[in-house]
Amino acid sequence: MTPLSVARQAFAFYLVGDKAGVLALTDPHATWTFPGDPSVVPWAGTFHGAGIARFMDLLVDHLDYEEARVESVTAAGDRVFVQAYERYVVRATGRVCHNRLAGAFTVRDGRILAYEEYSDTAAMERASA
Repeated sequence: MTPLSVARQAFAFYLVGDKAGVLALTDPHATWTFPGDPSVVPWAGTFHGAGIARFMDLLVDHLDYEEARVESVTAAGDRVFVQAYERYVVRATGRVCHNRLAGAFTVRDGRILAYEEYSDTAAMERASA
């Protein structure tokens, strides 16, 4: 699989909460980074290896997605950049978050080595607090 196809498939799995699908495409030593203050946004932080499954569990535990879509995907070598939109309800507060995000994947040999997300942290924290 090309880096572009791996990232597209992983993001498609991520948007529907398919943890097994995401993990099957992720290197066991990968690092995923999400912005925000973890004391306010429980799924914020840096997750390594098996911790990525915990990140996916945190999303399922705290959010109800209403809409999620990929708006563009661009590849440059082993780097793939995704722009997306998601709207979700934070269960603890009942507030809706409208989040435009950009994500940067690093993919080698058909496996995700790293993912960094750049989100609207102010919107995430308002909805979570």
